[in-house]
Amino acid sequence: GDFDYRFKELNPQFLNRLLSYSPDLTDAEVRLCSMLYLNMNTKDIALVTNRSIRTVENLRYRVRNKLNLKKEENLTSWLYKL
Repeated sequence: GDFDYRFKELNPQFLNRLLSYSPDLTDAEVRLCSMLYLNMNTKDIALVTNRSIRTVENLRYRVRNKLNLKKEENLTSWLYKL
């Protein structure tokens, strides 16, 4: 959608690095990472994407697994370092 297009336009390197690190991320997971990269919290993401907080939490969990993050690693911080 419009968000994806604008984010890609403004942050092309981030998406390239994310997808080269984990090419199996779904569109929804990439969108979640983009929103986290913009420092949005779970509640805000749920509102913007019209999903429940629980759905966003599940999505975060799946992304963490695909990125092989340890329990103590913060997903948003990890994305910033990417």
